[in-house]
Amino acid sequence: MKRLFKTSVKIIALMMMLVATLGMFACKDIKTLKLELQLYNPSSANMYQAEKVDFSIDLYRHLSPKTVDAITAHVENGFYDGTFFYTDDKTNNLNVFIGDYRFEEGQIVPNYVDKTSKKLPSQIYGEFANNGTVGSNIYCEPGSVGLYRSYYADDSSFTASSSARDSGRATLFMPQNIFGAYDNNFCMFGKYDTTDEATNRAITAITSNLSNADISTTYVIYYTGSYDSTTPDAGDGYGLTFNCVTKDVYDEFTDEQKEGIFEAKGEQLVIYNLRKIKVCAFDKDGEMVYGANVKKISVK
Repeated sequence: MKRLFKTSVKIIALMMMLVATLGMFACKDIKTLKLELQLYNPSSANMYQAEKVDFSIDLYRHLSPKTVDAITAHVENGFYDGTFFYTDDKTNNLNVFIGDYRFEEGQIVPNYVDKTSKKLPSQIYGEFANNGTVGSNIYCEPGSVGLYRSYYADDSSFTASSSARDSGRATLFMPQNIFGAYDNNFCMFGKYDTTDEATNRAITAITSNLSNADISTTYVIYYTGSYDSTTPDAGDGYGLTFNCVTKDVYDEFTDEQKEGIFEAKGEQLVIYNLRKIKVCAFDKDGEMVYGANVKKISVK
């Protein structure tokens, strides 16, 4: 009888452990992005072999379900296919961005979810602690992936209020340094393995190309027009019009041309302010080469 009792206790204990283990895994809802890249190799004046630079990103849906659902929907619709990696002056070239721009006929243009109607991605609720979401607790550091967002022009700290917290659309960023000020102020919803050899090769190739003065070009992106806070989806956002020129062209602008460039004031989103982005784009044998691009992204 004692032996039967002990056996029953062990069986019950094992069942409880099994249930707890299954429950633990059930709580984690992780999707994986596979990025097929097209990257230029300066040392061989050719493109890297794809299988050597492809890598994966885990998306933590249990932490940021609205964001992950929106991103995976864009992936499945081909939104990110053919987009390019870039850095910008606003974050001292320490963030790598992707998603909001693409090349068309040698020109940088906004990336629309519908190219015919020129529809921008919808803005996404900001799932981070300072917007009331406790679960998204990934730090902003190398190896993490987040949804980029904006601030209002009159913000004096990282405590933007109202819809500024929900200004992210579909632009992803991968910090290449620790950005402690971003913690709890941006939705960090994914991670990639910084110890994986192939992933390190890919990230190194991307950042090296973007920092290589011989194969990178700096563009100036700016907006013109009148900002209308009631129409986030009008024009290229809030009724504004997207413009992009190389830095060399911008440096020749007259004062009159510069006066027409939009600059956020008050409760207007600063993401529409002038910014300089660095892109791996250069002329090779009379043809433009774009050498830090996403060929295709898939999700599972």
